[in-house]
Amino acid sequence: MENPYAAPSAPLTDTPHATEPYPCLWNPRAAAGWSLLFSPTFGAILHAMNWTAMGDAARARVARNWAIGSVLANIAVGVASVFTPDGGAFDLFSRFFGLLLLLTWYARSGRAQVDEVAKRFGVDYPRRGWAAPIAIAIAVIGAFFAAVVGVVFLSGTD
Repeated sequence: MENPYAAPSAPLTDTPHATEPYPCLWNPRAAAGWSLLFSPTFGAILHAMNWTAMGDAARARVARNWAIGSVLANIAVGVASVFTPDGGAFDLFSRFFGLLLLLTWYARSGRAQVDEVAKRFGVDYPRRGWAAPIAIAIAVIGAFFAAVVGVVFLSGTD
C-alpha cells in the first residue's frame, strides 16, 4: 500500500535527458582526434563500442564496417605500393591516403556520433578512460612494424 503522506517522487535533475540512462562512453570527438595518430580504424572501433553502449546496433554495425574497410584499404594501399615504382603518382597518393580516409570517415560517420552524444547527453556523461585503447593501439602498431621488419629480414632485402 502506498503511503499517502510520503513526499512526491520525481526525477530530480535539471537536464532534459532525465529519462535516458547515461552510458559510459569514450568522448567521440577525442576518439576522432586520436584517429589522426592511430588511423580512422581506431576511431571507428571506439565509435562502434559507443553506439553499442547507447543501444544503437545499426549505427554500431556501420562503425564496425568503417573499421574493417579502413583496415582493408590500408592493406590494399600498402600492397599496391610494393608493386608500383617509387616517385610516381601513386607514391604521392599514398602519402595523403590516410588523411583522405580520416576526413571521409569523419564526414560520413564520425561526426554523427559527436552530434548525437552532444544532443542526447551534453557534456555530462560518464567517460571511459583512454589508457587501454591507446595502449592497445600502440601494441598493434608495434606488432605491425615488427612483422614488417621480420618479413624484410627473412626475405633478405634491404
